[in-house]
Amino acid sequence: MKKVLEFSFVVIAVLSLVSCAAKEPAEQPAPIVAAEEAAPETIAVIDLEPVEVTAEGTVFDVPVQPEQIPDGAWYCDMGTVHYAQLDEGEGTCPTCGMQLVQKVAAVDEEPVVAADEEPTEEG
Repeated sequence: MKKVLEFSFVVIAVLSLVSCAAKEPAEQPAPIVAAEEAAPETIAVIDLEPVEVTAEGTVFDVPVQPEQIPDGAWYCDMGTVHYAQLDEGEGTCPTCGMQLVQKVAAVDEEPVVAADEEPTEEG
């Protein structure tokens, strides 16, 4: 019985060594190469063409920038403008229902909110 156990042990050891040697080494992952730092790019200032806005209102299929709206016009300010009109009218956007704001000539001032909206106090 002792000889059978010794023989079994030898067979298992040999099979283990053979199976380990038969395996191909695992592929090493490609080294991570740091990307070169990109040189800071200059931002080009684009002159946007002004858009025409009617007194009754203009819907822009492709939204425009607030800078393109004429001074004094009332517009729906959602980051870009999808509707604008020259008259205050009801003060709400007929497309989405948001309050219209008036574009003022001075850049430093906040937009004027339509007359029917209550002013908010910050404090």
